[in-house]
Amino acid sequence: MLEELTAYKTFGSVDHLTEIARAIANSPCSMGDLFVIANSNSSVEIPRIEAAVSMLQELGFCTIVDNHIVGCPALDTVLDAQQASGIAIGLILLERMLDEGIISIAKVNFDLVVKRGFLLQRDISLRYSQMRNYLIDAKILIVDEERLLFNESSADILRKRAEASKDGMTPKQLMEKLERDKEAGAAAEAFVMEYERNRLGFPLATLIQQVSLVSVSAGYDIASFESVQSTQYDRFIEVKAVGSNGFFLSANELKAAKALGKRYCLYLVDLHKKNRSGYIPEIIADPSELFSESTDWRVTPESYHITRIF
Repeated sequence: MLEELTAYKTFGSVDHLTEIARAIANSPCSMGDLFVIANSNSSVEIPRIEAAVSMLQELGFCTIVDNHIVGCPALDTVLDAQQASGIAIGLILLERMLDEGIISIAKVNFDLVVKRGFLLQRDISLRYSQMRNYLIDAKILIVDEERLLFNESSADILRKRAEASKDGMTPKQLMEKLERDKEAGAAAEAFVMEYERNRLGFPLATLIQQVSLVSVSAGYDIASFESVQSTQYDRFIEVKAVGSNGFFLSANELKAAKALGKRYCLYLVDLHKKNRSGYIPEIIADPSELFSESTDWRVTPESYHITRIF
């Protein structure tokens, strides 16, 4: 586990780790061989060799056989990657940090200005600062005052983790799993994305953001625009695939709805009707206000289970 790597204060620079990886991939070598290489390569930091090897071994890129460090097939893969090798290794490190809970996907939010996911610096424990610093050196994480922005190369990793969380790893998705499976949710969001693009037209259609692909904590799925005159995001959409049993609104979604007021909209999509010509989703603006006063809906406060009263 990555926990074992906390014994090291640093793994060295991206260039350092890349050169160590290349040396191991070329042929099995001992720690002594790596020290010899370090003397002839200014990128290799002698005090960091052991830490670099330990990191590569923990990530599955090499193994130790008879006191020799032997490269694994995965090492050839990252060395052949389109990204620089040190960055490709950093992306694997990011995946492991997410897998082991060092970085929580539930804490990843989304910045609509720079269109990137981000964490607060405090969201990564100081115990794992050496891993955080490597990701910063690899520019996978970009420091922005108190925030850590994820770069574009990490988008697919965040997207997969956000999607995985829909299988029940967060309170929001546990509730949603009762009303729709993953495919229904994806189909409803895809429908709304296309609906919004057609409603707004060019150029705003190209700027609509499906925030749910990156963040499970935003409290809404899509950032869009109220009208073609809008100059900034001012319609925040939570998509619900609905049937006769109502839908669930999580505490986080309700909090976002209250904070955003009339800018927050629920789009209720009947998947049985979405392919009909002219079908439009039911749109509920400012749902927190509506549900608190309307006699047309029944709200079950314990889990925010909302059903229409006919």
